[in-house]
Amino acid sequence: MEKIRLAVIFGGRACEHDVSIVSALQCMDAVNAEEYEVIPVYIARDGAWYTGASLRKLETLRELGLGYLTLGEATPTLSGGASTLHGTAS
Repeated sequence: MEKIRLAVIFGGRACEHDVSIVSALQCMDAVNAEEYEVIPVYIARDGAWYTGASLRKLETLRELGLGYLTLGEATPTLSGGASTLHGTAS
């Protein structure tokens, strides 16, 4: 059976840019790889579009200028409030 192609579009110019990235990474990890071929599509803050399997890795996104993103550790929030680690993406 041929896999269904599923494009996951994330990033963009909105203020939710970073949340979109983390959500997309978690979504792509959760998809059943036997049924779906996931195609990541990242939109940078400057509006440039990127695609490719390597975008499924946080390291690749860091190379595109998102080095401040971290998974698996608590970090300060934009609002200045305390941050708590609730879960991690693999």
